[in-house]
Amino acid sequence: MSTHSDLASLTGWAAEARYPSEMPEATNADASEAVEQARSVWTAVSTALAEHGFPVEQDR
Repeated sequence: MSTHSDLASLTGWAAEARYPSEMPEATNADASEAVEQARSVWTAVSTALAEHGFPVEQDR
């Protein structure tokens, strides 16, 4: 199973989207990093599920 860097920043962005605060606006770099991390997690989880016989839609 692959490991991922600290994913706390994804949690922070999710919380900010739901509970807006005085957090600075996301930059393009912030958004790109968050998307890259989320895709990496998606790939790892969907691969692990498929390896255990659970069909996973890959078109995301």
